[in-house]
Amino acid sequence: MQRIQDVRGLNRIASGGSLTIGNFDGLHLGHRELIRALKKGPTPHTVLTFSPHPVKILKPEVEYQPLFRRDDLAEQLDILNVDALALLPFTLELSRLEAEKFLTDFVANGVRPRRMVLGYDFGLGRGRSLGSEGIANWAEKHGIEVLHVPPLTDEAGPVSSRRVREYLIQGDVTMANKLLGRSYYTMGFIESGAGRGRGLSAPTINLSGYETLLPRIGVYATRTHFLNQTLDSVSNVGVNPTFETDGRVRLETHILDVNLGEFRPLDPIRVEYLGRIRDEQKFSSQQDLKNQIQRDILKAKEILKGQDEAMDRDQPNS
Repeated sequence: MQRIQDVRGLNRIASGGSLTIGNFDGLHLGHRELIRALKKGPTPHTVLTFSPHPVKILKPEVEYQPLFRRDDLAEQLDILNVDALALLPFTLELSRLEAEKFLTDFVANGVRPRRMVLGYDFGLGRGRSLGSEGIANWAEKHGIEVLHVPPLTDEAGPVSSRRVREYLIQGDVTMANKLLGRSYYTMGFIESGAGRGRGLSAPTINLSGYETLLPRIGVYATRTHFLNQTLDSVSNVGVNPTFETDGRVRLETHILDVNLGEFRPLDPIRVEYLGRIRDEQKFSSQQDLKNQIQRDILKAKEILKGQDEAMDRDQPNS
């Protein structure tokens, strides 16, 4: 898959194909339906998105944390065999463009697609002032076919990035993963910690360097990816209230049944959340905390085993 920064040069790569536009934060199951529809159209298949997320430019006072890194979107689209990903730098100047001028400059004169595949609620301009009807009228003038893909829904309504985010804020990683169609994760680098875990018979690795949303404070059954290994683990998102700390929320992970000696500061690491175990709490003694950690480890093993058994059941018989 080609990653393109110069959108005005896209016509050399994507001309005559199919185009979809959006933020695609998370690339959840609803987004994947859109990609599936995109791939039924003429080739090449191109995804146009924005970097950074528009909210970072339009509302800089909001502490916005994306669900995933932009590199994750590229990795997932590559797996889905999309031909090109165009990353359009989002600026204040771009935000002030009239919606029809944006479409003319960047779509009709840039990508030059034969077909546009858009989400059911897609809109452009301030407050999404140009909706489906306006886009259809513009496209007709430029000889571009437009397909609006209906929402993918469950019992709670349309699958959306907003719902994934809400589940993570509630700590419900199981439901977030269900809407994503994969496990939510945090990608970062190992940093040196205070070393308290070793005294609790549960040494931990600490992650830093991530800018994505952490799930609600608490303890989770996780799997940790390091180099070519996938390791069972239990992770704590929180402030360690049993000890005197600076109050900063941290992600600490204890790898189950593996010696941590091979982990080095600044090594990249990915922690996937498979299930929530409990809220973080303050203990009256280190021994009480130590006992609870052992119970957490047993619970994490139970959750991870259940995940593996469910995956085995879902595998088609050979």
